[in-house]
Amino acid sequence: MPGFVGRKLVPPSIPNDYQLYPGVGYYKYHSNTLTFDEANKKCAEEGGHLAIINSEAEHQVIKSLVTKGTAYLGFHDQIKEGEFITIFGEPLAATGFTRWAPNQPDDAGGKEDCGTYWAGQGLNDIPCSIANFFVCEYDLAWAE
Repeated sequence: MPGFVGRKLVPPSIPNDYQLYPGVGYYKYHSNTLTFDEANKKCAEEGGHLAIINSEAEHQVIKSLVTKGTAYLGFHDQIKEGEFITIFGEPLAATGFTRWAPNQPDDAGGKEDCGTYWAGQGLNDIPCSIANFFVCEYDLAWAE
């Protein structure tokens, strides 16, 4: 995450192992599996955050990275059931992308509170405790 040096905000270094998608940002698909909280922490340790889809262009990047199963993204409804927010506390509806997979979100079993991208389908909710793939994003604005 960015830090301060004196009074100036200093962005984190661009991670070496993130792939640049010009005009969209830097992304890394993690094929190892972690819980939602562990994945969120891992992305932060790398200088990024769990990916948040903000446009159709970014959707296409995530779609190209998540080709099987699901992968955690940076949103959840852990605070209030049915009110999905990003990891930054903003309503998911304000991100510019809310294309859910068919019949999702469904809160199956009353335990699905963390957001994923379901390969070829769209957004999905799953239990936060499931070890799952995940996608980290390095905000392109930090690199400017």
